[in-house]
Amino acid sequence: MAAIDIRRDQRLDLRMPAADKAVLEQAAAYRHMNITSFVLAVALPEARKILSEAESVRLSANDSRRVMDCLDQPPAPTPTLLAAAARLARRDTR
Repeated sequence: MAAIDIRRDQRLDLRMPAADKAVLEQAAAYRHMNITSFVLAVALPEARKILSEAESVRLSANDSRRVMDCLDQPPAPTPTLLAAAARLARRDTR
């Protein structure tokens, strides 16, 4: 099995009040971690959750059916859409 090379070569500098740093250090100590590992362990899962929520769309069952119906039977293009497509085609031929 090949070893995975995960380099920890990026830095993140934080400025904070001494009291906040003391809280982080104490919490890290309770988890038997250094402050860097503690901050990463706490912040990365939350950051991934935020990204997942921001990049996902949740639909109700009714809305999901409506989307699928539109994909199965798309509505006829509107005059505005046809005009936009014509403008795009003209622009691409220049």
